[in-house]
Amino acid sequence: MSETEWKLSSRDLESLYLQNEDTYPTETYLLQRQVERSILKIEHDKLRGEDRLNRDEHREYLHQSLQQLPTSYQALDASQPWLCYWIVHALDLLGDKPTEEEAKGIVEHLSSCQSPHGGFGGGYGQVAHLATTYAAVCALCIVGTPEALQVIQLDKLYNWILSLKNEDGSFRVTEQGESDVRGLYCALAVAYICGLLTHELVENCSTYISSLQSFDGGLGGEPFNEGHGGYSYCGFAALCILNEYWQATENQSVPHSLDIKRLQFWVINRQLELEGGFQGRVNKLVDSCYSFWQGGLIALIDYWIRKHSQSDQVSFKFSGEDLERYLLRYCQCRGGGFRDKPGKPRDLYHTCYALSGLSVAHQNLKESRSSLLPKINYLVNIRVERWEFAAAYFGNKNSLTS
Repeated sequence: MSETEWKLSSRDLESLYLQNEDTYPTETYLLQRQVERSILKIEHDKLRGEDRLNRDEHREYLHQSLQQLPTSYQALDASQPWLCYWIVHALDLLGDKPTEEEAKGIVEHLSSCQSPHGGFGGGYGQVAHLATTYAAVCALCIVGTPEALQVIQLDKLYNWILSLKNEDGSFRVTEQGESDVRGLYCALAVAYICGLLTHELVENCSTYISSLQSFDGGLGGEPFNEGHGGYSYCGFAALCILNEYWQATENQSVPHSLDIKRLQFWVINRQLELEGGFQGRVNKLVDSCYSFWQGGLIALIDYWIRKHSQSDQVSFKFSGEDLERYLLRYCQCRGGGFRDKPGKPRDLYHTCYALSGLSVAHQNLKESRSSLLPKINYLVNIRVERWEFAAAYFGNKNSLTS
């Protein structure tokens, strides 16, 4: 969308969105109007500045976070590998990396989070969890040194992941934890990175994924749940990983009953016209993290359609220009970092996934630019180069599937 088109549409949308507020006084309605007002005010007051990525400010913010986190992050004590991943992945997308001292500290800390029985917990002495295991493995791959990758104990990791599998193809996130699509995705993503996929590990997984589709086309966390952006990404990315495995071992596509056309229709309609960003569910607010969860999902569906040459299905593109506008103009914070939406504070989670979404958006821009972010492997959300190095490393080290 050009600047002229945006100005015209914003005037039209202002009259459309800000009328009849007393008619539907629900909380959701009022919150949505608040977001719209914030965006329109930024445009009206010309507070947005240039639509450019403030790389140096983001790098400084991320390196400061590696040295000392604000006290507000105490609530994330069980998510320490996630904090490492969010920071190093964001730095990697900005063309930066931890210092030698920082990298050494990350590797030592993640090593201390590894359970003697396999997998990584949220911190030293904490129970191993599939989500923090995914974060730890990704962070170690991004650090990318042999010393970092040597931390991962493959035999124990495989046996631990397999011990969490249920007969229906789902995975428990911990030994006594819940079973949902997050667990399945993290299990398969880790196995995919580390070369640990086996017939025993993937059995019934595609059937479980197919059972997650909601009436509206999106995927829920569990069967019969509402369609959700994060869960839809996890489910479809897991199906793509399964497809890679089936084609490599069986020379055929993975069997499934997922209606990909309905999923595509659902996700493409999650990009909001005024904001330019994505919402996670129907009738919910825009959120910068969904720039990856939804944008990455669209990219994976597009890849699936092209790979399978499905001539009866149109490959829809989202607007990379509008998504970039939302992220840079409304979510980028002065002093570095990204926020959920206007009016919210910056944080590491949204900084990581906003930059991931910006990478996805840059692959959907109509014109090439010199400032594009590096490409990511959409299946695991790390840079393509880091995935390739890890795959080669573990391909040489792993004998479980040979």
